[in-house]
Amino acid sequence: TARRLEAIIRQSFAPALEAHGFRRQGKRRCLERDHGEVVQLVDLQLHKHHDLHQSRFTVNLAVHHRSVLEALLRLPHLAYLTPHAEPLDEAICPLRWRLGAFMPREQTDAGDRWWPVDASMSDAELETLTTEVLEPLERLALPHLDSIDSLPRLLANLPEDGVSVDKVAALALLGHGDEARQAANQLRERAPFAAPPPEELEAWLRELLA
Repeated sequence: TARRLEAIIRQSFAPALEAHGFRRQGKRRCLERDHGEVVQLVDLQLHKHHDLHQSRFTVNLAVHHRSVLEALLRLPHLAYLTPHAEPLDEAICPLRWRLGAFMPREQTDAGDRWWPVDASMSDAELETLTTEVLEPLERLALPHLDSIDSLPRLLANLPEDGVSVDKVAALALLGHGDEARQAANQLRERAPFAAPPPEELEAWLRELLA
């Protein structure tokens, strides 16, 4: 099934997304596009429970901003992100969705959607499957990704009551010093495991706000 999913990507998904400006990095099942300083990702994920003959896959979408990513990589506490920054890994992006989140509720399982893929599928069946996935991707999901075209738009799409080092960085880079420090304090209080050491965090914030 992994080979059939690779065939779907190579024969159908990659050409369709390349027409929108996406590019594939090596043999990854992920395609990437620069939208100004914003990086968009479309990633095909094979279900962890699969065998040689059949499985399911879903489509993950993600957005990052290069200035935020560069700021995060300056934190020694987040040095582990470096191998995932180029090519960018969907897992470290501050905004992530499943394609099912953009589809009508009745076509998903509580907002999620997985498609079956079978090693015995014919090329015609693969084409039908690809069309079924590309239609909501191109019509619904990509326009939403395109709407996040700047750092303020990325910040506006982060959960209002959420805490993350990405949010701290975005606020600081936009010059919102008081809000950035407030977000940093909330990060330390509500998610101490994700927060850099206080001295490191404060030095980093001063650098971003300088």
